[in-house]
Amino acid sequence: MNNKLSKKIIASLVIAASVTMMCACSGSRSNSDAKYKPLSSKDDSMYNISVITGDDDAYSTGIRKGFRDAMDDLIGSGHYKLSTVNGTTGVSTAKQAIDTELSKEDKPDLLLTVGNNVLTAASESTDSIPVIGTDVLDFQTLLHLNGSKWSSPTGSNITGVSTRAPMADVMSLIVESCPQLSSVGLLYSPEDSDAIYQNEILESYMDEAGIPWREYELQSTDAAIAAHKVKNPESDSSIVKKTSPSVHDSMEGPYPDPEPVSPGGLSTVLNAPASARSAKASANWKGGRMAEEYSKQHIIEQVGADDPDSTGSAIPANTSSTIEGNAQVLSTAAAECSVLFISAGSDLSDQMESIRNTAMNAKTATVSCDGSLGIKTLTCLYTDPYAMGYAAGKQAYRILIGHEDPGKMNIECAPSSSIVKLYQDDIADQLGMTFPKSFHEVDDYLENNPPGTTTERVKNNSTDKK
Repeated sequence: MNNKLSKKIIASLVIAASVTMMCACSGSRSNSDAKYKPLSSKDDSMYNISVITGDDDAYSTGIRKGFRDAMDDLIGSGHYKLSTVNGTTGVSTAKQAIDTELSKEDKPDLLLTVGNNVLTAASESTDSIPVIGTDVLDFQTLLHLNGSKWSSPTGSNITGVSTRAPMADVMSLIVESCPQLSSVGLLYSPEDSDAIYQNEILESYMDEAGIPWREYELQSTDAAIAAHKVKNPESDSSIVKKTSPSVHDSMEGPYPDPEPVSPGGLSTVLNAPASARSAKASANWKGGRMAEEYSKQHIIEQVGADDPDSTGSAIPANTSSTIEGNAQVLSTAAAECSVLFISAGSDLSDQMESIRNTAMNAKTATVSCDGSLGIKTLTCLYTDPYAMGYAAGKQAYRILIGHEDPGKMNIECAPSSSIVKLYQDDIADQLGMTFPKSFHEVDDYLENNPPGTTTERVKNNSTDKK
């Protein structure tokens, strides 16, 4: 990467970081503005809190643990009761669980939700009891709000903590992952509006830095589509996020009449009529690096072949068929770009072996802002779910003890101290790359740093005992 471009990228990152800070500091109050003083043991206040989760997995467990520890630190374990319902799937199931909680004699004073579907259900079930949403990327779209910033208050009984990664940090990670950066390919599936949202924000930063980029649309497997429908609200709900055919452009507003990036371009799959939104490219895109392409058959043969963690189990027929259908698009993306980016929570996560192997064949770096994908990409940003749960606990304190209106509270994100840059040593070795001490090897870090390692807890001076 030439020195002139490097300086331009650094300048754009500084601007992006400044804008992020201004967004977080302007307008309504945030966690950083609040003062926290735990209740004393002489205070007989008791608060009922209901926690409703979608997936009962390690990520959700980390959020719940962070929230509970925050409650112990900020309110005191003797001053709250926690009722937890795990593993609710779909909006209707989550709504039943929430309605059951709301019908109890001791109604909850606050709801903590984990997942898009659960927050949607909570918004339908109550407009009075405070709700804190977690494991949600885009509150503004999910709740059909008109806020101009991702952190804008909802104006209702809802606030929360977003899983949105700081895109200035993602941009920096991309630059550090490829010293000879020439172009970036952004992978997504047409159903995944969260991926489109993240990609478009990142694209605006790359435009500012003058980095050519192109989107590559891949089809989701049947399993991923089914999981997406479970985890995300159904389209017949009055307030839910719309996916195809109403995917919106998060930077430019509605995108009702998409046009192909270039007629007769990469592949008919890129601009398939099934997609409501055609893949786009930057104004300065000139075809990327155009490295040697690899045949579809070669890519299919490589899937799982060199995976040291592979169990050797057969790939489901529908998954294999989808991977084969995506092979040419992946091959072209890896050939044209020096970096492939996969968004957080991507619906393509079950195709990461194919993405990784195709990229490795072309000596192309892979970058994600999702720690769960870190073992399959060269680098990733890991955000500790415990930190997000602890941030949600601070919001709960502000609502229950500080009597703040959730509708006037900014949407929070995880503190910067909980965001860690990771790399996968096997992939780095094959690409001949080394990383400075600011990076950690993914397996080593996750094994030796349990959830909560990076979180600075509020000291509890009360006499209450856990």
